[in-house]
Amino acid sequence: MSMKRKTESFTRPPLFDVNVSDNIAIIRFAVNVTEKVISDEEEQAEQIVYEYDLYAMTVKNRADLEKDISNNYDDWLEKAKQIERDELAAEVRAKRDALLADTDKDFVLDRINLNIPEKVTASTMLNAVKDIFAVLGSVCSGDMAKYRQALRDIPQQEGFPYDVKYPIKPNK
Repeated sequence: MSMKRKTESFTRPPLFDVNVSDNIAIIRFAVNVTEKVISDEEEQAEQIVYEYDLYAMTVKNRADLEKDISNNYDDWLEKAKQIERDELAAEVRAKRDALLADTDKDFVLDRINLNIPEKVTASTMLNAVKDIFAVLGSVCSGDMAKYRQALRDIPQQEGFPYDVKYPIKPNK
């Protein structure tokens, strides 16, 4: 499990820290640390606040874990970032899938006004085929179809999964 969030503290965070509980180690990485001076007008004082991105991951603890992280810091940090990215991507895809499922009903054959002839003759069959293609063409190129395609394209957005722009659902 991992988590990235903008964090603030009054003390400079270490590059990483490890907290152990019940043979499980939670590793936290502080990245992109910046200093910000804030003024307390009541006390007429300034204080330094540190802002940073926090990545965390949970692993099984072992005796040489901290040494291994120190010796392979970049690899561990990349793993924490990848875990976070994968988790966030899964959350975005789950939301996208729910939005797609919400529109499935709009594409059910009994909802798209197909005219099926009661008697099958050559002329009714020809008219039915024409009607089917007209309705399917309209459904497949309509606003709802474009919306559904935009939902399916979310993972290809440039900022995915951190900066996702969900399409607006059209009125029916």
